[in-house]
This record gives sequence, C-alpha cells and structure tokens, in this order.
Amino acid sequence: AIADNTYVKVQFSVEQYDSGGTYDNSTNYRWTPASSGRYFIYAGLTLLPDASGKFGPTIAAIYKNGSITNSANEKSSSANYQTNSITDVLELAATDYIEFYVKHVHGSSRDIYSANTFGEVYLLG
Repeated sequence: AIADNTYVKVQFSVEQYDSGGTYDNSTNYRWTPASSGRYFIYAGLTLLPDASGKFGPTIAAIYKNGSITNSANEKSSSANYQTNSITDVLELAATDYIEFYVKHVHGSSRDIYSANTFGEVYLLG
C-alpha cells in the first residue's frame, strides 16, 4: 500500500532481464550501472482506485543516489486503474544508483497494480 502524500519506493521484486546482475530485487530495490555512461530510464507505475473507483493526483519519480531527478504528474482519473509513466536520460557513474518512487494525493492508502508496473534502463552507447 502506498500511503497518502508520501513518496514511497517501488519495490520491483521480479526481473525479466538483468544480464549484469546490477539490480537488487530483494533488499534495497535499486539499480546500479555496471559502467559509466548515458542511460535512458523509463518506468510505468499503476495504482488501483479506492472503493468508489476514484483517484487523486499521482506522481512518479526517478531518484538518483537518494535524490529526486525527475517526476511526472498524472491528473485524477475514474478509470479502473491509473498508470503514470516517466522517462529521463542521465549520465551515470558506475557507483551511482537509481530508484523509482510513487506518490499520490488522495486521502487514503492506494495499492500498486503489479501487472502494469515496471521499470527499464538502457545504455545509450
């Protein structure tokens, strides 16, 4: 559950592809690049509505080394669920780390819909 009006780290626990073993999916849920470079970072975060089917504004955020670098705001919706996506291109050193956070302003806790929540990182070369 994501508490109201608080940035909460998204804990991606399942990996589809991580050839370098650079994502920790069990303790701190952060990704560290294997090498320095410019990276394209993308996440899609989906929250479920309250019992009445309503949403409040939702913010997805990318954190680098514990500080927010970029955020994307999604307005309220009355759909079955609300997806918010965010992208960024960052210069990263091999010792940097990336985390994804989500925040909503609705008044009560919201659950993440795990089937539609993902994060991806690509080296741009």
